Amino acid sequence: AYSELRGVMIDVTLRKLAELQVEQDRTSLQLSMDLALLGRWELDAASRTVTVDDQIWRMLRTSAEAQGGHTMSLAAYRERYLPIELHARGAVAFAEALSTPEPNYTRQLEHAWVRADGTRAFVLQRFTIVRDAHGQVVGGRGVVQDITERKETELRLTRLLEGESLLATLAQRFLEMEPEAFDDGVTDALRAIGEFGRMARVALFLYSTDGRRVLNSHEWCANPADSLMAELREFPAGAYGYFRQELTALRVVRIQHIDDLPDGSTEKAWALERGFRPCLLYPLVSRSRLIGVLGCYAPINEPRIFDNDLLALLASFSSSVAGLVAQKLDDDQRLLLERQLLQAQKMEAIGTLAGGIAHDFNNILSAIVGNLGLARIDHEHGRPVEHSLAEIELAAERARGLVQQ
Repeated sequence: AYSELRGVMIDVTLRKLAELQVEQDRTSLQLSMDLALLGRWELDAASRTVTVDDQIWRMLRTSAEAQGGHTMSLAAYRERYLPIELHARGAVAFAEALSTPEPNYTRQLEHAWVRADGTRAFVLQRFTIVRDAHGQVVGGRGVVQDITERKETELRLTRLLEGESLLATLAQRFLEMEPEAFDDGVTDALRAIGEFGRMARVALFLYSTDGRRVLNSHEWCANPADSLMAELREFPAGAYGYFRQELTALRVVRIQHIDDLPDGSTEKAWALERGFRPCLLYPLVSRSRLIGVLGCYAPINEPRIFDNDLLALLASFSSSVAGLVAQKLDDDQRLLLERQLLQAQKMEAIGTLAGGIAHDFNNILSAIVGNLGLARIDHEHGRPVEHSLAEIELAAERARGLVQQ
């Protein structure tokens, strides 16, 4: 049996405090990385595998459980999460990193990711290579920051600037536009709107003066084969009842899914038969009256959300062109009335002329008939008829002269 127990006590307070500090630092670092949307990864060059942390899985809108762990082959990562247009670029970057002679090789690059749900994200990669004791590259490690919000803001700002520039250009063009340049100017504007909004077709529809007919007056198509000008050149205003109802109320029609169209409507029947195109219809208004419609049509069955930038562009275009369209319609109507008046005046002049000619012919015929009667009487009584015949000849000469006028 033991009669005594001996031991040594070592004060590990400092070590424990240090370990606690390291753990706190690690937790703080992880929290900071989470707040900064930073994820970590490591690459093993020999196995060509990449290991990622949970933050990267969250960025990709998936989880380690769903993906079978934190490690996957580099090829699988590339196929699943890099857009196809970046596959070649990624392979080149990987080969360059493994073959570089630089001892402290680091790189930073921005690129797109394809998330597990199919949506796109933008990330900033910062990485460096790892070498063994002999200086050979054995892998790499890096951090990834989700910069989607920043990139989307930058893209939106760029788009806003493009839209503002286009708005200013269109507004200035229509302010300075001569009447004879109207048609070309509208077509150019439709093209600019179509390219800005990535549309398949942009068309301008104008209502007839009486509001009963609709004329597809101008059109731009990304693919000329999509043109509907010949088919929709003119149609009754009530042919598309749902659109007519909304536009008459001066409401913007935004159809982003086929279910946005009422069941049983002509519009939905057309979409089911011809292929659904997301569309945006903007009313053209002058003096509180609907005078036309600006229609924007996306490619068939392409998912589309019409953003406020496009709406702002259409609003500016409609306000710029509505006055010119109204003026053109008024000019066309005035020209039609002037032509009708001129035609009426011509018919009146012809009527007056015809009436005068008929009156003169009636007098000539009366003279001819009268002198024929006198000649017959003179002949029956044996008197000379030369005088009556001379009067008949004179009347015939007057008739010939009248016809020659």
